[in-house]
This record gives sequence, C-alpha cells and structure tokens, in this order.
Amino acid sequence: MAAVRSMMQKQLAYAVHGAPMEVLGLAKAPVPALGPNDILLKYLVSPINPADINQIEGVYFKSPPLPAVGGNEGTSSGFHLKLSHLYSRNRLHTCHSFLSSCCVVGVAKVLSFGRDCSTSLRVGDLVIPRVSCLGTWTTHFVGSPSDFIKPNQKLTFVQAATMSVNPSTAYRMLHDFVPLQAGDYIIQNGATSAVGRSVIQIAKAFDWKTINIIRHRPNDTEAVDLLQQLGADHVIFEDDLAAPETRALIQELHPRVAFNCIGGRPLTNLCKALPHGTHVITYGGMSKKPINLPTTAFIFKDLHFHGFWMTRWNDEADMKMRQKMLDQLSDLMLDGKLTASVETHPLEDWKNAISQAVAPFKLTKHAFACYSDEASG
Repeated sequence: MAAVRSMMQKQLAYAVHGAPMEVLGLAKAPVPALGPNDILLKYLVSPINPADINQIEGVYFKSPPLPAVGGNEGTSSGFHLKLSHLYSRNRLHTCHSFLSSCCVVGVAKVLSFGRDCSTSLRVGDLVIPRVSCLGTWTTHFVGSPSDFIKPNQKLTFVQAATMSVNPSTAYRMLHDFVPLQAGDYIIQNGATSAVGRSVIQIAKAFDWKTINIIRHRPNDTEAVDLLQQLGADHVIFEDDLAAPETRALIQELHPRVAFNCIGGRPLTNLCKALPHGTHVITYGGMSKKPINLPTTAFIFKDLHFHGFWMTRWNDEADMKMRQKMLDQLSDLMLDGKLTASVETHPLEDWKNAISQAVAPFKLTKHAFACYSDEASG
C-alpha cells in the first residue's frame, strides 16, 4: 500500500465546460490508496474522440457532473481539485487530485489489487473500460474491476484502446438494422472518419460493398486512395450527389442501409439520392446542423430513419453479446483486416494533440500514450 501512496499520476482535467483549449489543464496528483475491493490500473493509450470534445464543451448527451467528486461517473476514487489549479494551464501542477478526467475509452494494465478484491483479472492483464465516463486521460486509475473488460491479450495497445468506439459502432450498425446478404451495398457519408474507415473494412470482411461519400479537400487524391486501399468499392464527392449520373449509380446499386454522421444539408442531399426503402442510421451530427427531411422521403420513397448510440447499446446489451462482438473485431485486427492509423502523444503535448484531433480533413486518429517505459504491445 505504501508503494501506491508514493506514486504520482498525471491527469488532463476540466472544472467547467467550454472550449477544450480554454478549460483543460494538466494536473499532477498522488495515486490514492486502494480500497479493499479496488484495482489499480496504469493507462497506456487513451484515444481522443469527437464525443470527448463534446463532453468538455458541455454539448454531449451524457457527461460527468462538474465538479465530480468521489463515486460519481467520470471520477477516480473521490478526488477533488481546486479550480485555481486548472486555470493556470501552461504549467504542470502538483495538487490533491482532479475534478473530472476526460474520455471514455482506452487500454490500461492491471498493477495491483485491494486486499479483498475478488476478480479473475491478474497483474499485467490489459483491460478496457466496460462503462462510459470513467475518465481515461490519465496515467493511473483506481476503481472497480467490474468496470473493465479483459480483451484479447494479443492485441497491441493501440488496437485494444481503439476497438470500443469506432470499430464497435461500425460493427453494430452493419449487424443490427438490416439483415445484409453477400454483395449488398451500404452507403455512408463521413467515410474518412474513423467509423467510416471501420465500416469499409468490416463490410469487406463480410463480403458487403460500400459507397463512400466524402467532401472535397486539399488532399483529395490521398483521401480517395486511402479509402480504396481499405476496400472501398465506390468513392463519391458530396458535391456530385445531385449529378444525374451519380443518382443513377446509387439507384442501380440500391444500398439497403445508409450511415449518417454529419446531418444538416449533406443528409438532406443524400436522402434525395437514395432508392426506395433504404434504412438511414444516424450516429453523429458533425455539422451541428438540424436534420431537415423532405416529405417525399417518407411518403413516396418510404425511407426508414433510425438513431444509434454506442453508449446506449453498451448499457443495454448483455456481456455475452458484447464479448462476441469484441472477439470478432479482435480476430479482424489480428488478421490485418481491420486497421487504424493512430498518432500518439504524451499527455504533456495535449494542446497539440487536441488541435490535430479536431482539425478538418484529417486521415489519422490521435490518442494519448503513457507507455514510454512499456513494450508497445
């Protein structure tokens, strides 16, 4: 126990909602003593997802309460950090603890257990969060073993850290709404996003085809080449959706399901091009614009509209179903059929990391890494 008490942790935390660059701060705090039923984890890789940014901004549907104290979601073992520590953001501070750390995914290694902790986990095991809002932009974490899942231990740190949100979202949308058959088409906007790239690869593994819509950008050729290398069957620019030849192609291929992560005018334009009876699943709203749908989409085209939120699915699904999904995703990753381009940053480089993570037209995912003294897996 003394060894744990002498350990220090770094945490990227916030005390109020707002722009990440304005409200985030890097804090240093003692790792708390383990309770009798706790486990101590060391986080190795923690991705930066759009939902994490939205939580900090205070616009996400589910966010930890601020200030977060012991026992609430988004905290680690009842810490409390003075606001003043977070508002001088250019220095690393020593403080008692933190208010609320960010992020809901990542991979950690088990370091030790409380004296009465009953779990099948062992020291050295890699684990990923089972529930949201735990807070993973931190070097260490003390909590309940029931809040974590043991993934396939053959995965690299990055593979394990990134499988719970983007690939899982793609997997569920491909499996849960329409019974797809070999050769069926899926159409999606935001195809260069992490979910979009996962959709392409998982669809290819199951012998489904994809039509992928992207925006024009300075690196058009690079983006198209990347998607084709991943297995995209067709890549269409958003500006070409209204073209007669594009609409004719979509009608001919007749996608059975459409994935939308943008909303606003891009979704309206997509719906105008869809064939009769397509199921449209919205899982994001990156344009931050409302969805406006023409009456014809309902009456004459009989389009079906659904929403999907990975957090809700995780909360409602039984562990057996979730484990089956994670096992299949792990197999695809280990077989090289599901990959991700991820650039890692130390927590101290958080401003640069977040700036790159929110930049437009990026083709790389960004994550925090705290494994400088570990094998990369």
